[in-house]
Amino acid sequence: MKTMKLSTWILQITLQTPFFWIKIRGMKKIFRLAALLAVFSVAAVAASAQESNDGACKITFDANGGDGSMNEQAFPIGMSQRLSANKFTFKGAQFLGWATEKGANTVDYANSESITINKSMTLYAVWDFKLISAGAHSFYICDHEVTQKEYERFCEYGGERFPSRFGMDDSYPAYFVSWYDAIVYCNARSRAEGLTPVYSIKDSTDPNDWGDIPKETSKRWNSVVADPDADGYRLPTEAEWVRAAGVTPKDPVTEDEVETKVVAQTSESVENDESGEPKSAVASSDGTAGEQPASTETSTTAKKKKKSILGNYAWYRDNSKFKTHIVKGKQCNENGLYDMIGNVREWCWDRCGSDHPHAKKDGVAVSTGEVNGSSRLTRGGCWNNTLETCAVEEKGYLTPAARNFFVGFRVVRSAPGM
Repeated sequence: MKTMKLSTWILQITLQTPFFWIKIRGMKKIFRLAALLAVFSVAAVAASAQESNDGACKITFDANGGDGSMNEQAFPIGMSQRLSANKFTFKGAQFLGWATEKGANTVDYANSESITINKSMTLYAVWDFKLISAGAHSFYICDHEVTQKEYERFCEYGGERFPSRFGMDDSYPAYFVSWYDAIVYCNARSRAEGLTPVYSIKDSTDPNDWGDIPKETSKRWNSVVADPDADGYRLPTEAEWVRAAGVTPKDPVTEDEVETKVVAQTSESVENDESGEPKSAVASSDGTAGEQPASTETSTTAKKKKKSILGNYAWYRDNSKFKTHIVKGKQCNENGLYDMIGNVREWCWDRCGSDHPHAKKDGVAVSTGEVNGSSRLTRGGCWNNTLETCAVEEKGYLTPAARNFFVGFRVVRSAPGM
């Protein structure tokens, strides 16, 4: 079969409108027409751009608590272009993407994503540490519980490996960690990342100087001191944890708020004895936890409603299959924090004594913990809590040496200059 000559190729394009009918023959004329149309298209875009001031939008980048600087980026109106790669840093925090509103906890654009815009805007860096403003005191709190991968980067599990049947994966929360383990992690990570460690024992901030991590309550380790001016990692005070959860101790959450607030689950509070077994307690009007008879069962309708809502935000007994799950697997609360209820309970800095000061204050001051008692507080429910007890108000206490399959922690940092 002979090759067809170019001169014999005839292409007919018919453009028909109510006003005219045009026939074009020959490849050269087609190329010329295509080029002409392209010129017209570019000219139209240029004309449109010229009508809007300098013909381009500008994107300004805000570090949103991070460090560094980024130049403004010009965007042709209506044309797709990649965002500049993030150059901001935030010690210890992971960059998640960009938000179009300051203080937003959700990502609108990924790093270097191609976008099309029609007006200038500011994009704010979104980090996995969230700023919680509480009056004169503000702090950063991690949006997730410390994961097994994060924990194992700096610490070992006290010479023991936790039972894998409760969940084992890099992105699962670290558990089977004591309060002592948690403060070691905080200082070890702070030192590794060039931050000032918060905790000291006998004037040393190096956990290697503290000796072996106790398996029983230790008077020496209980003498640990926290430096409120240090910028390193630490456990939240109970007041900070409660504020991050979206409520204050003096404002107990009611059942009516379940529909409108992520953190609102129930007005019940459950304390735990040294073995971790729950005992019944509810929050009184001033926020203190007092011994009360077990509350009566709510109606079937209310329970179904609460179960449906709770399941969106928490891993608890009805949906956990009796194990932990990957962090950030459920919806976040109003502060952008995940697993504040469910998955694992979380250690707080405070001791557990007979008189809890934060129940009578606004919950914003940095506390050095109570002076009475040797046990330490935990907050939030866990994967083994029931529908009735998996709540923001869930409060427990354990010996600081206790390692359990339902207790982990998350870290906070003080906000400089706030």
